[in-house]
Order: sequence, then C-alpha cells, then structure tokens
Amino acid sequence: MHYSKKVELDVQDALARFDSPGYIKAKRLFTKISPFNSYRLKIMENLLKRKGDLGRLLDIGCNIGPLAACYGQYAKKTFLCDLNHFIVKSARLANKGMQNASFACANILSLPFADNTFDTVVSLETIEHVNKGMQTQVFDEILRVAKPGAIIYISTPNRFSLAGAEGKLIEAFVKGYTWDAWDTDHKYIYSALRFESFLKGHKTRVKLLKVMGSYFLPGSLVVRLPLPVQKLLGYFSYLIGKFLGHLFPFKYTGFTVTAILEKT
Repeated sequence: MHYSKKVELDVQDALARFDSPGYIKAKRLFTKISPFNSYRLKIMENLLKRKGDLGRLLDIGCNIGPLAACYGQYAKKTFLCDLNHFIVKSARLANKGMQNASFACANILSLPFADNTFDTVVSLETIEHVNKGMQTQVFDEILRVAKPGAIIYISTPNRFSLAGAEGKLIEAFVKGYTWDAWDTDHKYIYSALRFESFLKGHKTRVKLLKVMGSYFLPGSLVVRLPLPVQKLLGYFSYLIGKFLGHLFPFKYTGFTVTAILEKT
C-alpha cells in the first residue's frame, strides 16, 4: 500500500497536536491500521487503477485519507470530505504533500458542491452511518454531484457475512449485546442482497455495473490471533475478494459489499 507507515505516523502526530471532543474516538479508530483495513483498501486501489483516469474525484467520508495517494496518481483534482472536523484535520496533515487536493468538512445529506461536478465519486463505509429512512436522500445527493457517465464506488458492511453471523451468535449468548459491525455509530446495516436491491431501485438514474464482496473472515476472533497470523489470513481473504469477489456466492457473503455504478 502507498499509505500505511507514513499515514500511521502522521496521524499519530496529528493526534498529538490537536485537541477536540473527537480526540479519544479518533485515537481509538485511526492510530492502528489493521490488516483488514489494509487489504480492504488495497482492493479499492485495484478497482481505481483499473479505471485509470479518475478525472475530478470526490471522496465522501474520507476518514484519514488512506486512498489519497492513489487519487493523486489518477485524478486531475481530488476533493476529500468528512463530517468530523478533527478527522479532516488529520487527513490534511497525513496527506500534506498531496497536490491538487482539497479537504473539507461536509455532511453527506447536503454536500457543498454543484450539480454534475464529479467524474468519480467514492463513498466507502459511510451510508450505514445514516438512519435507514434517510439513505435514499444520501444516494440522491451522491447522484446530484456526479456527472452523467460518472463512475460511483459505494461500500457498506454486510449483515449476512461471516462477521455478521459471528455477531448474531454473540447476541444469542450475551445479554444486551447488539452487533453493530464494530462501530457504535452505525445506524442501519444492510445485507448484500438488500443493498443491491436498494441500488437497483434507482435504475432509471444509474446503471449497476458490479457488486462484489471482500473480507471473508470473522472479526473479533481474528483480532485475538497473533499479528502475523492475522496478516496471513487477511491476505488469503484479500485474494478471494480480488479474484472471486464479483462471483456468486462471494459477492453476497463478504463483510464489505462494494457496488460500482454509472450515472446515466
């Protein structure tokens, strides 16, 4: 990956410099880049490289900007936004040498960009942070800022995955536990089939090009293993996602379901 060691060090520096209400949460989430995240993002890098020319690109929910280096190679201009001001600061610092990039706070329900602006839109692990009743508004907003013919990459956790099954098993035995795909900020978690159905509901405005799954391992069990074992399992899971993730049943069973769409 282009980002791993530099971003990890720079974000730790950012956490040391800034004081904000999000400090504890940001430190917990972003100072360690796990094998799961590394391989999940590597799959996304593969997809972006395959497309080649990304034109004007928008990353919604950019986090600390781990894909920024990839954007810098293939996009003419990149806009990275996130709702959390502290995270945007960290992303800007972690990618301070990046050319032709802008970082901003933005709400996915009301993006501060004009209609038909972007050739490529990336929104990874973001839509699940919005209540189910507002997710159509999220998708409408993504389509509004995308140009006709734009390629859209959107991903979300999959309830019907091995990690989801592990969560349901824990729910059955641990009173008061509710599986939230490892993030208490998640509002609604789709199954891959339901997510595909949601996207197809917009078929008059968008063409669904591909649905693919990635990460075919449980979660809390894997992180208890030694790091070398985690990396080995993660790499094996990555290979399944890279070569088979678009095929049945893998596209419906990965923890992360990624859809590639074209705005018509």
